[in-house]
Amino acid sequence: MWQSDALQEITTSVLSPASDRPKESLLSWLYALFVEPSAHIREPDQRRQAQLLTVIMVFLIPQAILGVLWVVLTRAGSPFQNTFFQIALVMIAAFVAVYILSRTRFFAYGAAIAVASLTVLTFTAALLVNPSLVFVGELLVWLLLAVVLSGIFFPLRWSIALMVIHLAGLLVLPLASSLISFRLIVVPTIFVEILSTLVVVWSNHRNLVEADRRTILAESEARYRTLLETVFDGIILHDNTQILEGNPGFAAMFGYDLRELSGMPLTRLAIHGTGNKRIARAIAIGDQPIHELRAVRADGAILDVEVVGKSQSYYGRTVQMAAVRDISERKRAENAEYRRRVLAEALRDTASALNSTLDLDEVFERILSNLNLVVPHNAAAVITVEGDRGYITRIRGQGVDAASRDSSPALIISEIPFLREIQRTAKPVSVENTGETADWVDLFRTDWQGSCLGVPILSDDNVIGFLVLESQQPDFFSGMQADDLRTFADQAAVAIENARLYQALHARSQSLEEAVQERTQELSRITDQLAVILNNSPETILLLNPEGLVLTANRALETSIGYTLEEARSLSLPALVSATSRKGVRNALTRALQTQEAQHIEIMVERKGREHFDADLILAPIVERGRVINLVASFHDITSLKQVERMKDAFISNVSHELRTPITSLKLYHDLLSRKPEEHERLTSRIGREINRLQGIVEDLLQLSRLEQNTASIDIQRVWLPDLAHEYAADRTMLAESRRLSMLVEAEPDTPPVPADMSLIGQVISILLTNAINYTPAEGQITIRVYGKDCDGRHGAALCVEDSGPGIAADDMPYLFDRFYRGKTGQNSGMPGTGLGLSIARQIVERHGGIITAAHGKGGQGARFEIWLPETPA
Repeated sequence: MWQSDALQEITTSVLSPASDRPKESLLSWLYALFVEPSAHIREPDQRRQAQLLTVIMVFLIPQAILGVLWVVLTRAGSPFQNTFFQIALVMIAAFVAVYILSRTRFFAYGAAIAVASLTVLTFTAALLVNPSLVFVGELLVWLLLAVVLSGIFFPLRWSIALMVIHLAGLLVLPLASSLISFRLIVVPTIFVEILSTLVVVWSNHRNLVEADRRTILAESEARYRTLLETVFDGIILHDNTQILEGNPGFAAMFGYDLRELSGMPLTRLAIHGTGNKRIARAIAIGDQPIHELRAVRADGAILDVEVVGKSQSYYGRTVQMAAVRDISERKRAENAEYRRRVLAEALRDTASALNSTLDLDEVFERILSNLNLVVPHNAAAVITVEGDRGYITRIRGQGVDAASRDSSPALIISEIPFLREIQRTAKPVSVENTGETADWVDLFRTDWQGSCLGVPILSDDNVIGFLVLESQQPDFFSGMQADDLRTFADQAAVAIENARLYQALHARSQSLEEAVQERTQELSRITDQLAVILNNSPETILLLNPEGLVLTANRALETSIGYTLEEARSLSLPALVSATSRKGVRNALTRALQTQEAQHIEIMVERKGREHFDADLILAPIVERGRVINLVASFHDITSLKQVERMKDAFISNVSHELRTPITSLKLYHDLLSRKPEEHERLTSRIGREINRLQGIVEDLLQLSRLEQNTASIDIQRVWLPDLAHEYAADRTMLAESRRLSMLVEAEPDTPPVPADMSLIGQVISILLTNAINYTPAEGQITIRVYGKDCDGRHGAALCVEDSGPGIAADDMPYLFDRFYRGKTGQNSGMPGTGLGLSIARQIVERHGGIITAAHGKGGQGARFEIWLPETPA
């Protein structure tokens, strides 16, 4: 329930003086002044009837007063001598009396007086006043008004009786007064009776409707009353100071007799010294939300209640209705559940906090940090046990700090009964009142402790420490709190033991950690190396799913095949090879999945852009639990190997061809020599030429082999290319002239000398001049130019041999310097040759760090070969 100070606020707010309230309107003020019935009339129907009677009198009294004033103003002489004036004064007096009674609980008597006075005075006026002065309509109104008042305030039979009296009176009037004739009153009599009958019928109908309404209301009230009496919840009506009514549920809830509730002060239900002004004010003004409060029973017990209040009209004034429900059991269950939840959360948080560290000092700190979540206290300490002594390891709370811990001496457990009992029983020990305990030892050296609770910290049934709590309040700790603290201590014991084990194994753990770190670094290095190797491998490596779709690949995929990883992920392995190799790749995939063994095939890979190259494909399945989960595909580009094979085949073919001719000739000359001895001299000279030719081919092959293997000896000296060009041109002048060729040497005088082997460079010039002489037709010209030239930022000397022959075919240009390659010009010329000359020339020039190139001559005619040698060695 609400509390006493809150009730005072309610009373002040609700019953405040009028000066503190908003000003009411003039009309409302006049209505309350002249019409509002007495507060003693509580029934709504009676108040309405009293108000109606008051309103009627308020209108009739002025009418009567106006009649008096009319007589005074229109009649000569003393008004008191006028009969109508006298009757009007009596009527005013009667109406005033009725008005006074209508404002009280005796309003029914006033109604009877009004009906009787209207009837009697009306007939008296009719008898005593000259009929010529009596207004028949006015007589009708006053008699009808009497019937209306009778129909409103009295039973139907009374109204009928009044109608009969009126009819009899109207019929008697001509007999009682000679001034009144039947003809004068017959019409008013008929009209009065008709209207009176209508009024009575209407009143009867209204009474029947009202009776039905009252019956329904009574039944509803009975149901409501039954509900109030049978409901378990408490319901009361109060005026902010005392209880007006209450149901049996409320009386039983608070331990009172039902009869004691009426008039009981609300302060009797409030807990002394507490308050809840906000909720009390909300109930006082009829606020709807439910509020939870605490109240006191008749026997002094405290109970929790749920209250909802609403303003209610009660006998003409506003009071408060409050519904009260006892929620003590629910609160206890909620508190128990809350306590269990808090304990579970505290234990969970403690376990999480304690298990998150293996540092013993940190464990002790976290034990004390989480201890208040389990059991409220003012101070707490962790005491560790070593032999028969205890040490305050951590302490926290009111009036104690780390300094208290550091300055505390060792505790001899056997001399402290509190700790000795905990160690002996291995159970919680509570001291309800330390001030009344004779052998109490103040462990924390404080002067405020009222009660103390201690539990053992156990490990393998051995006490390794204590958790000790102190409170200012005596009898503060309960058995349930002791159990909670014991559970917490068990959790703390695990953490302490783990931390101690951690400290004991710290050195070994450190060494293991270092070893693991070294191993991790090694593995990381290996992993990085493998990643570098994989990403920098020239071979394309793919990871495939069992269907052959690409999952991932190394960087070589893009450089070798031309597909990015995103593009390749939408492709299958057969789509990366040429159409002629797809069937073989599919068969290899099938065999790898079936046999779970690596497959090795040679294929033709199709680069993006429709280029092809030869590759060696290895398919290696990744097997897990007896099934292939993925495959690794490795492409090794074997184009160079294939080219070597083709070059080897070409070499063998060319050498065989070149050697076959002289050998065949030697066999022929040998056969002719045996059959025609007389031609010995001629045949012997021919055999010698073929032998020289065969020796030249072998020497060229040996020279090329020595140059490629870098075993040929080179005698480097300063060589002036213009002199060398003139020398070799002079040696071949006669040969050129025999073929009707002109030979011209053009040398720039500032051509720098170059470091070179004169004989080897001379061999290069000889090869170039021999080719030019062999492939230039008669009347042609051969030009040798020597000049200085810069190449790649280095200065050197260049020698160019240019002829006017048929030139070099475009298809032959890329292969001119290959071994045994003879272009179309050489093949068509019919001149003998092995295709080794230009290969030997290139090897010699490159051994000197120079460059040899071939191009078309001037105007696209003939061939142009240039060698360039650096001025300084590389």
